[in-house]
Amino acid sequence: MINNLTSEDNAEIRRVVRNFNKRLKRLESYGMQFLPEKQSVKELKQSFSNKRDLQRRLNQLKQFDKKSASKIIKVGKDRVKMTEWEYKVFQRDRRVAKRRIEKEIGQIQSAIASRSRSKAPVQTLKREYLAQRLDELELLTRSTRGLSRSQIRSTTATAEKEVNRFKRDQTFKDNFFDMMFRDAQFTGLRDSRVDEIKAKLSELSPQQLLMAYYAEPQLKHFVEYYGGKDFARAKEAEVSEINKMDKNIDNLLSRVDSIVKEFKDK
Repeated sequence: MINNLTSEDNAEIRRVVRNFNKRLKRLESYGMQFLPEKQSVKELKQSFSNKRDLQRRLNQLKQFDKKSASKIIKVGKDRVKMTEWEYKVFQRDRRVAKRRIEKEIGQIQSAIASRSRSKAPVQTLKREYLAQRLDELELLTRSTRGLSRSQIRSTTATAEKEVNRFKRDQTFKDNFFDMMFRDAQFTGLRDSRVDEIKAKLSELSPQQLLMAYYAEPQLKHFVEYYGGKDFARAKEAEVSEINKMDKNIDNLLSRVDSIVKEFKDK
């Protein structure tokens, strides 16, 4: 979410969303098909981390009108139907996502080539993540003409995920802390240690915390415990669970400084 929006910025966002939804409602009353979803000011503001990306999306919403919504374009080898407006958004998002992934791939390759002092699990994670990003780039680079219906869906999802990456990663970070606190609360161990761990891990960006989570077993313990626990049936934690959680908290507290140091500059 962007923290430095001015009152003028917020007014423009509300105006653009209001006008877009009015046009959408009017076109729906005409019985038009293949229309986009209604927009939300809150969702829009939470989806971007900088004004440039937000303004790009606002400009796309401004271009939505009867002409661009009524003209149907058939895309790919399966002739998937899209409105002209949707197709333009689809192509722009693909270009933005492609540039970002290419930039990140270069950064990851440089980090691997530098033979940094990262531990083996971290280097392995980088290579696995690099392979994932290369697959995504290959999908975004394909000619639209040869895409099947399922490939268009995958391409759209990949592009939207990249354009709205801030929202996705921030959701992971919020959920991670929520699960960590629930674990500690259930076992009666919500104390200053847990608050200290959160304060230190909060120094990591959502992307850095995600990488740390996959590489560090101490971080996984919390989510794995909560994910496998039936809290609806369990009235209280067993002694063995309390002891295990207490040990996990101590282990993570002893490691948290080195984890933050390891991943803060990744």
